[in-house]
Amino acid sequence: MKKRIIIYAVILVIIVSLCMAVIIYLNNKNKINEPNEVIIESSYTNYAWGFQYSGILICKDGTMYKFDISDKSINDLNLEDKYKIILENSEKKYKKLKYSDINDIIEYSKNIDYSNHSEYATNRYDSGNESVYVISEGKTNEIRSIGDLNMCSNDENAKKILEIIDKYI
Repeated sequence: MKKRIIIYAVILVIIVSLCMAVIIYLNNKNKINEPNEVIIESSYTNYAWGFQYSGILICKDGTMYKFDISDKSINDLNLEDKYKIILENSEKKYKKLKYSDINDIIEYSKNIDYSNHSEYATNRYDSGNESVYVISEGKTNEIRSIGDLNMCSNDENAKKILEIIDKYI
């Protein structure tokens, strides 16, 4: 009788442990980063022959999300809703940024002079634009643009951020 109770107790502990593991897994799997956790957007946008918007979002935890959106109405949303939709419909990249690189990006982004950049040069090649943005205080701040419109930040902190993310993207 004692042996049977012990066996039932062990089985019960195993079942409860498995249920807890499944609940934790599902909770984390469905957990979407809050939009304010997005710190970098590196994206390509083109309006020729249909809307194209694709790229990478980098969150504060170092996770990179790859996205590709063809619905132009994404631009009509506020930044919080836009990033929420992108994160919900993105795939995680296979690698994360190093903790030290994320901390450096966060620190450098606090001290960027966003007005210190090269003049915008228009190419008008209809080739689209590849841009990098630092997200802070609910705004996107462009630090590099290559394509139809060329610009690069002259700020040293922005240049350091670009060096870091260019290692990953």
